Amino acid sequence: MFLDNKYTKWYNNIIDKRKKELLKGYVEKHHIIPKSLGGSNEKENLVSLSAREHYIAHLLLTKMVEGENKSKMCWALHRMVFSSQKQSFSSYQYEMLRKIHSKNLVENHPSKKNSWRISVSKAVYSHWEENKKRKQKMSEMVKKRWRDDPDAARKIAIQNLPEPMIGEKNGMAKRIEYNGEYYWGWRELLEKTGCTKHLYNKYYKKGENPLKRKGCNGPIKGKESR
Repeated sequence: MFLDNKYTKWYNNIIDKRKKELLKGYVEKHHIIPKSLGGSNEKENLVSLSAREHYIAHLLLTKMVEGENKSKMCWALHRMVFSSQKQSFSSYQYEMLRKIHSKNLVENHPSKKNSWRISVSKAVYSHWEENKKRKQKMSEMVKKRWRDDPDAARKIAIQNLPEPMIGEKNGMAKRIEYNGEYYWGWRELLEKTGCTKHLYNKYYKKGENPLKRKGCNGPIKGKESR
């Protein structure tokens, strides 16, 4: 379970020392093999450490394992340190601990797991399906927005589409980006900008200003800016 490195050796040295030399006064119970890694509450898996040793032990544990176990140890360290006011830290120690926690969140947050996203999506969908009053209220709000200000409603709808939908089919239309704005389909792009599908694909995608090539024949002389 534990990696064969210097951190594991330091950890074992602390545990072995405290098993032989019992402390007097204030001590904290520590699970030698953490419960989240399969450890038990049996006497053989418990050791009394000083507050400083307890902190160092949990810091070492984050460097003794890999993968999901490392994520668990980072969470355990964060809970131990920041859920209690018993310990005080220097600015360097505080920064180090926060960096460990931040890195763990970036790499191992549950939202990165597809199973987690599916479960959340199902829960949200189920909540909407079962709440008819909420669905009706939202439907009325959307219809009113389109009646009162269709241009603004269209703009909001386009902006709220996920990025992968750019240029891809979205029902009967496409979300097309042109000079920082988005348009529903080729017809709207032509009506609002004068740019045709042909000019868009042949010139705009290559960094050329498509309108400067409108009605022109022959090769492009140099690269024109947008």
